[in-house]
Amino acid sequence: SSIFYHTRNLFSDEITSKMYKFAESNYYFHHWNRDSIRDSIIAQYYDHGDYYKSHKDTALFSAVTALYQKPKAFDGGRFVFPEFDYAVDLEDNMTLVFPSVITHEVEEVQVRTSGKMIGRFSITNFINFRT
Repeated sequence: SSIFYHTRNLFSDEITSKMYKFAESNYYFHHWNRDSIRDSIIAQYYDHGDYYKSHKDTALFSAVTALYQKPKAFDGGRFVFPEFDYAVDLEDNMTLVFPSVITHEVEEVQVRTSGKMIGRFSITNFINFRT
């Protein structure tokens, strides 16, 4: 379930100038425009039986940070790229950044013990062009 959603301008002048230089040699960043980059943030919680079906995001990049209480009280919840047959078991406070056009999903979470809010939390940044 979604807990929080917010949109903001993301990059400082220093970071933006570095991205312009990177764009000179990398096609993916070729259309970089410092005045149009923003991000949206969504926080989500996955409890027992929750998952996120296979999809693509409508952004330039997605950055997913996983958070959970230690010791980890659930199984599953891996971040999966089905087209590449690749899965990542995100550790607590680990961030995964990828092009948003890549199909991805979150496997079902199986909470092992009872308690409030002991499943998988995630904070996702959608880095995008402002429209």
